[in-house]
Amino acid sequence: VKDSYNVSRLSQVGAEATLDDWDYFEANCRKVCATRQRVTDALVKHGFFVYPSQTNFVFARPPASLTARQWFEQLRERRILVRWWDAERIRDFARVTIGTDEEMDRFLEATKVICEQAQR
Repeated sequence: VKDSYNVSRLSQVGAEATLDDWDYFEANCRKVCATRQRVTDALVKHGFFVYPSQTNFVFARPPASLTARQWFEQLRERRILVRWWDAERIRDFARVTIGTDEEMDRFLEATKVICEQAQR
């Protein structure tokens, strides 16, 4: 049995190495923040509501033409994974982790297509 949020020994060594290179750490934080803002702006442009975030993820509600579950399932069909929970208070939202620019470009393009199909 493993905790779902445990950290392996290799991950711990990597984290320690990152802390030893503070310039890299700060540059990576700036990159994640810039990508998060780009993703937020693109989602809002497509009619999503996105809560403000200071983390490496966004919590977004799709426009009225699409449920969060439909968005989640259609992304999963395209092998793009986001988190969705069927819990009353949050079922209208999905959690999107900020990845590389290439991953987020793929996510945004898929989201655009899904939204366009939902509007038809």
